Amino acid sequence: MRIISLLIVITCVIVVVAALFVRKNITSSKLAEQKFGELARDYYENDFYKRFIRDHVADENEKDLGQYFEKYTQMGFSPVKLRKLLDFSERNNKDMKKYFEHEKFSCDTNGSYVIIKPKQPFGAKDYELKSALSCKEG
Repeated sequence: MRIISLLIVITCVIVVVAALFVRKNITSSKLAEQKFGELARDYYENDFYKRFIRDHVADENEKDLGQYFEKYTQMGFSPVKLRKLLDFSERNNKDMKKYFEHEKFSCDTNGSYVIIKPKQPFGAKDYELKSALSCKEG
């Protein structure tokens, strides 16, 4: 009977320690970086890409998009500030601001940005992100 009680106590202690360890690893900075990437992907795939095609490609059924995107593959498109991404998410009923500004954490919405670099074959999901997130804890 004592052994069973001891095993239960040890199991509970292990669960609590594991929960604390997991909680420590999910910091505000890591969560903000993750959400920043989500915001940038959502913006590019559901807004920017469609507008770029509409404004630059004469025939929407064009197969060779390289001629339109090629010059952006090295440097990327102009940097997109976190402020613009948050405005985009707000217009689409997604409250993402809470991940970038709360009680003991805040990100610079004008100093944080992402550069989107399209890559072959230049579909809506063919790109890489280079982000610079400027945040302070405390």
